[in-house]
Amino acid sequence: MVSCPIVLSEYNKHMNCVDKFDQNKKSCQIDRKAKKWWHRLFFHFIDAAVVNSYVLYKLQSGMNITMKHFRREISNDLVSKTLVEKRSIHNVSKKQTVAVKKHKPHVNSRIRFEQAAHQPKRGTRRRCARCSTKEKEIRTEWIFSVCNVSLCLAKQKNCFALYHNS
Repeated sequence: MVSCPIVLSEYNKHMNCVDKFDQNKKSCQIDRKAKKWWHRLFFHFIDAAVVNSYVLYKLQSGMNITMKHFRREISNDLVSKTLVEKRSIHNVSKKQTVAVKKHKPHVNSRIRFEQAAHQPKRGTRRRCARCSTKEKEIRTEWIFSVCNVSLCLAKQKNCFALYHNS
């Protein structure tokens, strides 16, 4: 048996959850390298404020929520909804505008019906997304800039208008 030094017993008695604070802060902290010393200090205080608000939120609400989920909720509440909507429309229009479903492209309805920037451009001949079938293959050279879908565009048949209106 080794006796505990008085200093350690007093520290453990009066530490007031400092170790829990450091543990919560380390789990999801903003760790940014910076040349200016005050940047690191600024991010430390943001992390400290988030951990303190997390502890208070858990005590007041009684809900069992993780630190990661709590940080996500804070960031979602701080960012304006219009910015999020604009960014999601912008990201959707660039990355995943077309999803292939059963050999036909499918464009998100938000892009398909609301954007007025659809301009036709000539490209390689591809199958029309609306009227081409396995039995009767119809090819067109018109590709539309926003949705990146090949559609017929002629006097007799305007698949572009039918595709974007229905």
